[in-house]
Amino acid sequence: GRKLWAAFGPLPSPRHDWLTDGVYAASWLPVLLLGLAGLWSERRAWRRDMPVYLQFACFIGITAVLWAHTSHRAYLDPLLIAYGAGPVARALPRWRAWHWKNAPPAR
Repeated sequence: GRKLWAAFGPLPSPRHDWLTDGVYAASWLPVLLLGLAGLWSERRAWRRDMPVYLQFACFIGITAVLWAHTSHRAYLDPLLIAYGAGPVARALPRWRAWHWKNAPPAR
């Protein structure tokens, strides 16, 4: 569990100063959460996404046995970013409609 936490956790491994770690956590945590939400929302297309799931499974299996640093996960990050774009793209029209409905009148 500790090895997986080091690889997927909100702080980089190896650690740096508090400012660098804080900036990393503030940028990585939304990517991770949106990516997981996107993978979950696409779960019905599991046959199409099987190579992605296998990449994650292989990385998790190897990391559970060996030690992994944050940089070892670099090839998974673009996948999480791509899948994280799905929930954002689906929420954007609703956010725009809400924003325009509640916007103050133009002067």
